[in-house]
Amino acid sequence: MFVPQVISRVAELYGDDISRLDMYVGGMLESGTHLTGELFTSIIFDQFQRTRDSDRFWFENTRNK
Repeated sequence: MFVPQVISRVAELYGDDISRLDMYVGGMLESGTHLTGELFTSIIFDQFQRTRDSDRFWFENTRNK
């Protein structure tokens, strides 16, 4: 499989210390059944939720009534 080879190569580039891995690179290496892994899914969900909650004209916003 392609992904384990890439992960082992990236780990080698970081001196086998993947704790120093950049968030973007690590997020791009996450695999799953969706287009994004758990990290990017969480970030995107949080951003959309914050955008929705800060919109005073959002139809579900009960604080504006």
